[in-house]
Amino acid sequence: KATRLALNIKGEGFDNHASITMEDERGSVQVQPGGPTAIDFGEVHLNEMRQKTITVTNKGKYPIEYDWQTVKNRLLTIKPPRGIVQKGEKQEVKLFFHPMSEQQMNDHPVELKVINGP
Repeated sequence: KATRLALNIKGEGFDNHASITMEDERGSVQVQPGGPTAIDFGEVHLNEMRQKTITVTNKGKYPIEYDWQTVKNRLLTIKPPRGIVQKGEKQEVKLFFHPMSEQQMNDHPVELKVINGP
């Protein structure tokens, strides 16, 4: 004899609603996904430090994670290199350029991966 089994199926589609903004002494710029965004620290005297601020804003309904991926370079520091932003909140990330000798950093690839989920 066959028995009927009733199922209640639920699901939800969701998307990542992160907003990335870069701020420096000239103001703020919205960073768009896809192509690279140039970050120019300009000329910095030896043993001095210049910083840029990246703000990760979560406009979604679930927490998002982010992770900066780059080849290690002693001229560049990213703090914090990874984190979690709760829904409706924002977190600042600082990028520091700190030359200790006369050298240049050109086209150094840095990628911000935003991972979301419930």
